[in-house]
Amino acid sequence: MTTSGTAAGRRAGAFIATKEHRRFVEFASAVRREGHSFATPPPRPGRDVTLADLYQDGMLPPGTMLTATVNGVHLRAVTTFGGMVVEGGWPEYDHPSPAARIPSGAAGVNGWTAWKLPDGRSLDDLRKQYRREH
Repeated sequence: MTTSGTAAGRRAGAFIATKEHRRFVEFASAVRREGHSFATPPPRPGRDVTLADLYQDGMLPPGTMLTATVNGVHLRAVTTFGGMVVEGGWPEYDHPSPAARIPSGAAGVNGWTAWKLPDGRSLDDLRKQYRREH
């Protein structure tokens, strides 16, 4: 499913138009320049919902800003089609749990519930919506 940037932004709350997100836009641009994937990975049938499923459906477009607070550590990330890149020089993660656990140093973190969209919904909320619609 192809979604325009404006429609995808309205759907995921990710359309970046405010001054406060300028730094994050610059971060996302740097992620792209560093060669992280913005290409859609092939579907893998017979498994649980992945970040790639949310991207492919237009629910979580690349460049979406995510935030999490884990054990008092505030994290920010930007999505790519290959996963997500956490601010601070961390590698690209294809699953939200290690993307929250490793940079924060916390064990047993559920990244699906920890990472939040700009509108306050969690990645788990999107995952549940995807399951209802598919």
